[in-house]
Amino acid sequence: MKRVQRPRNIGIGCPHCSNRMITRTSEQVTSTVRETRMACDGCGFSCVAQLSIILTVRASERPNPDIRLPFSSKGLADPRHRSPLRPANDIAPAPANDDAVLPPAAATIASG
Repeated sequence: MKRVQRPRNIGIGCPHCSNRMITRTSEQVTSTVRETRMACDGCGFSCVAQLSIILTVRASERPNPDIRLPFSSKGLADPRHRSPLRPANDIAPAPANDDAVLPPAAATIASG
């Protein structure tokens, strides 16, 4: 007998009756944010919730250069990670129009 896989639901409890709420619909808002419309079958409460990706635990093997997420300190200490624990897109461009080092603003005002 073949097992039917169902989409997994986020285990969020209803703030009113503590029953597990179910996702009715969801929509990708940005690359790191998903908005879900949730409902509680226990008390009839419904709401909109957001799920956001906030930290990197293990670096992607195919990083998206547009995504910049900080690393979790827990992930950095975990020796089980096989990939380098640094952002794949950590190359910062040289600042524009900064050919010479300027003195601090306070020194400029005092000498003027």
